Amino acid sequence: MFVLVVVLVHLSLSAAQVGLYKCPSPWFGHIDKCYRFGFVPATLEKARTYCTGDGATLLTFGLVHFSLKWYTSGYKKMTSANRPEDQEMLFYWFGDGTEVQGAQHWLTPDERSKPGDRIVYEFDGANWGWRLVKDTDMIRSYICEISKRETYKILQEERTFDYGSSVLGADSMLRGPKFIWNPVDKVYQSQANNPVKFVEFRCEADANPYSSYIWYRKRQTELIELSPTNEQKFTITNGRLVIHNPKDTEDNGEYYCKATNTIGSVLSTSATLRFGYLNAFSDTAREQVEVDAHKGIGIDCNPPKTGYETLSFSWYKDQFRNFIFTDRKPHIFISRDGKLYFSTATLDDVGSYTCAIAVPGVAVAGNIYEPEMVNGFPKVFPSSPQRGDDVYLECVAWGSLPLLYHWERTGYPMPPSARLRDNNRVLLIPKVQVEHSAKPYFPFMLQDQHVDTGADLTWHCYGKGAPEVKYDWYRDAKKLVILDMVPADQARFNISNNVLTIREVNKKDEGMYQCHISNTLGYAFSSAQLRTIGE
Repeated sequence: MFVLVVVLVHLSLSAAQVGLYKCPSPWFGHIDKCYRFGFVPATLEKARTYCTGDGATLLTFGLVHFSLKWYTSGYKKMTSANRPEDQEMLFYWFGDGTEVQGAQHWLTPDERSKPGDRIVYEFDGANWGWRLVKDTDMIRSYICEISKRETYKILQEERTFDYGSSVLGADSMLRGPKFIWNPVDKVYQSQANNPVKFVEFRCEADANPYSSYIWYRKRQTELIELSPTNEQKFTITNGRLVIHNPKDTEDNGEYYCKATNTIGSVLSTSATLRFGYLNAFSDTAREQVEVDAHKGIGIDCNPPKTGYETLSFSWYKDQFRNFIFTDRKPHIFISRDGKLYFSTATLDDVGSYTCAIAVPGVAVAGNIYEPEMVNGFPKVFPSSPQRGDDVYLECVAWGSLPLLYHWERTGYPMPPSARLRDNNRVLLIPKVQVEHSAKPYFPFMLQDQHVDTGADLTWHCYGKGAPEVKYDWYRDAKKLVILDMVPADQARFNISNNVLTIREVNKKDEGMYQCHISNTLGYAFSSAQLRTIGE
């Protein structure tokens, strides 16, 4: 026999109001909330998906006495600090954005400081309480939670732009702008012989009626509108921005696009303009280095300064066409930073070596270098991996052949996608996932809301990243600041981290809303339209 006890701390409706709203089957009501129990276990991501399908979220707080572990919406967030030891741990409920209260509900006093960043509700054989876990791919039971005032999201058929409208045909429905093409970073080759004398950014939004576009350049913290009338070097045609004869001192930096129609406005992600150059190698001769036979050595390429983030390196011996193939010479290794390594030098390796660097579409530059002593390994490329990157880990050892290389991951199994390259000296992890560092991204995008006039709306934004993301909300391309609103709207609007709540929605609330997530590695936008139904 199962015993179910749910204890909640949200009391936002009066007894009279609660009586106006009921929970549909198979949801259970308690005070001002409705709950659905997911007895079929799921991963954390799938549990979120099942709940958001009904406009609900995972449980914010509760006690459940018939499963060992239940997913909740609780998560850990580390505050920013210059030193790791100065960081503070905070805990929040994703369901309503509030901070977790009640230290007595943790299974043990030191539970908060244990590894993991997601809160589950667990029975340890004697007591029920909160515990941190990091294995969110494990399937567990879960509970969905929704306010009784918003149960219309469960009962209603899926609302689209034709709901409540007398206009026929999807092409005729009024829709606010949503970007289908955000501007992308550009590198302008600033060599004098570059025949291209302009750089172009592009953005495009789907909207009805069509959008108009404004471009901005960021200077410090301010967005400066670009005016082709005042600055003839700029041309704006629909969503295209052309910068003629760009100059590094004037035009480098971040650019934004804003799309606007009669429904509202949205702001694009930024695109950065950088200036690329590929200088010649230094012609200063380096002294010859003598190395004992069978000792390990390395030759540093020392590439010239360049405005490009990625270079490709090649090495030649004695003659330019005598390319070094490392697969044929297992004691030789070329690192992704250009350095040439010899695990054990032999008489056959004596000679002059040329390092050549290249950028796609840019001429090769080269120079001759003598050996120098080696630096240590392993190395990681890129140095700060982000979600989706191909990550290369390199390891080279000095010693007599044969040298055998073996990779292990401390405390964890090796990622299933990991591959060994170059005589096992390179470990490739394709499309690395979120574990230590990742730019912000949205597992679930904001959905358009078609809300009855006078109803309440709770918008949940779900972003991921490492470090943990920070949330902001925008309306019509302007940041929502509650204190800047008139008193009546201050009483209706509430922002609590990832949750935007609007009480008693009315027509003036219509427009384009964006959730903005950010961390030290970047940011992202998710956009959706709010439309009211009825008078």
